[in-house]
Amino acid sequence: KEYPQRIAMQAASKVSRAQLTRCFELLAESEARIKGTDAMFSTSDTLDQMVLEMTQIVSRPTVQAK
Repeated sequence: KEYPQRIAMQAASKVSRAQLTRCFELLAESEARIKGTDAMFSTSDTLDQMVLEMTQIVSRPTVQAK
């Protein structure tokens, strides 16, 4: 189990605070869409869109502070 944990920790260390903040914002927006009265998108569509957007966010290179 050490190997998967190490991979997860390495991946997490590459995510910036700004990226993480945006992912949590997307999570909150998606939750509001799912629980809201806006039936424009299904739960499945909303979750698919959220995952795609989060993947794009964390895939962008981050600027390292000096």
